[in-house]
Amino acid sequence: MTVTPETRRSVRPAILSSTYTITGYIWRHRTALTTPPVCSVSGAHASTGVYTIGCAGGSAVNYGFDEIATSALVIGVAVLTVTPTPRPLATVWPIRPSPTPSPGTGR
Repeated sequence: MTVTPETRRSVRPAILSSTYTITGYIWRHRTALTTPPVCSVSGAHASTGVYTIGCAGGSAVNYGFDEIATSALVIGVAVLTVTPTPRPLATVWPIRPSPTPSPGTGR
């Protein structure tokens, strides 16, 4: 049987659940799984990028597991949209010009 982890996409470091597909059962032996495999990303995966997800472990009555299949964890950048709240402009009347110093007064 082949265990293939599910490809995941996230905008932050992901906590993976064991999501996988098992292929290769013969006829109706799907209940043969006695211990489920565990899927994970090896090493740190806190930055944006693509990381490999692999599965290990698992057992089934009368079956062996092929754990070579992998998939990807893609951590991207979130897009933040900021929309300002419209507000009226405050106007102070009368508008007074700032004082201009007179020549020769030192002010």
